Amino acid sequence: MTSQKNSTEVQLRRKLLGTASALAALSAFQVPTQALAADASDSDWHLTLDIGGQYAFNSGGKTQYADFGSPEPKVGVANGGNGQVALNLETDGWIFGLKFNFGRTGDAHAKALYVYDTYFSYYGKGEVRHSENHKMLDFTVGQDVGLGMFGLEGSSVVSGGVRWANFSAVTVGHFSYGSKYNSEFRSNFTSFNREIHRSFNGIGPVISWAASTPIGDPGCHLSFDWGVDAAVLFGSRKAWENLTGDFSARSRNGTVPQASGYLGLGWHPDDSRFSFHAGYAVQASWGVFDSNFDDDSDDPRINHADRISHGPYLDVTMQLK
Repeated sequence: MTSQKNSTEVQLRRKLLGTASALAALSAFQVPTQALAADASDSDWHLTLDIGGQYAFNSGGKTQYADFGSPEPKVGVANGGNGQVALNLETDGWIFGLKFNFGRTGDAHAKALYVYDTYFSYYGKGEVRHSENHKMLDFTVGQDVGLGMFGLEGSSVVSGGVRWANFSAVTVGHFSYGSKYNSEFRSNFTSFNREIHRSFNGIGPVISWAASTPIGDPGCHLSFDWGVDAAVLFGSRKAWENLTGDFSARSRNGTVPQASGYLGLGWHPDDSRFSFHAGYAVQASWGVFDSNFDDDSDDPRINHADRISHGPYLDVTMQLK
């Protein structure tokens, strides 16, 4: 019964992903016929390059790094930084976007000490550091539908497409166990290192809305910017251990919903190819990592760790054409 359910879920994921990819591909080729036939010198197109950075406050579920002690030893995620590079081509009312988002955390640290209930002189301890990184690539096709429905001037770009993403985490630690009262303490004291890796790699549909409206006097060249996007990624969660082999390697199919949004201000100087944007952004990915340590039959739980990142951003857009 379980195998049939898993097979059905895999087929459903493949159908959804195939449908989303097909729609994105069809949209990409739905450029008006007259635009394809027009002479390149007469075509009206614009190309922009967008580069941005963000200081990221990171949170989400912790990951377990050992199988001793109560509560189970776990480590969280440290703050870090995110970056973004995007190209947008606008032609004949269509906007084609290619965006690469990447990020890295600092090192999070954790310690654990465990004394056995039946042998109080026998103990185990561990100390680890944990870091993560991610990469996401979006291909989208959209149109500027304007803000007239809200009684505002400015742009309102609605897009849809495909997102690929990879999340990776590594926990490196030093562990030891033994009896602190044994006369041959040093010879009976056992130490070892452990390196646990976790990852999620997936692809799926993404939709987004990005808007901007002028504020203040026309001479101040300021705008109010906002946007949201949502995606569902279908892929695999993996967990494995490099050194001791105590950690059983495993891989499971998984679905990761995502959402993000931002609010900010833009400044567009006169007669300049550059515009500048600053504000606050938040990104959330649910169920990214397999957060368990082992996968024994006596512990059938499958726990997942979310990843939520938020913080101030600064962005520069250059008009290339």
